Amino acid sequence: MKIVSHSLSFAGTSVGTFSVGRNTLPTRHVAGAALSRWAAWLLVLVALSGATCSREQSELQIIFVGDIMLADGPGREIAKGVDPFAEFADLFHAADLTVGNLECVIATTGERVEKPYNFRANPRCIPLLKRYFQAVEVANNHTGDFGKGAFVEQLDRLSEGQIPHFGGGRNRAEEPTRR
Repeated sequence: MKIVSHSLSFAGTSVGTFSVGRNTLPTRHVAGAALSRWAAWLLVLVALSGATCSREQSELQIIFVGDIMLADGPGREIAKGVDPFAEFADLFHAADLTVGNLECVIATTGERVEKPYNFRANPRCIPLLKRYFQAVEVANNHTGDFGKGAFVEQLDRLSEGQIPHFGGGRNRAEEPTRR
């Protein structure tokens, strides 16, 4: 079995696809540490999502979308009814599993932490995430932008929206588990 990666960028967000099996895309970009982190969760996500292969039994296509920023400019567009993922809907839905890395905290609470950039997205983006992603990673440098309370609110909102998430929890015991 082979794992091959393909990636592209759009508006500062990277999209990568992995095909597992005989019919794979040519390798275009593999980020060592990121690949290891994602690969470690690969089997867990497949099992938790209930993904089934839409292609040959021996092939599973997984798309990883990095740095999903839904605050600031993208957040204002979402508030106007714009779907920032619409252009990629066919690509995302053709995969057996689409996983995203949130580059913001989704919350309405919390106090801004002093640092150069802070990103907090409005919870109205949860249905968009649900439409396109079977799971999201919450471990990033903006997770704590508005404190622990905002992060916990995000975990609750993702759970309520039935979006599996990984990379963080309310405490160390929860950290490696999906909620």
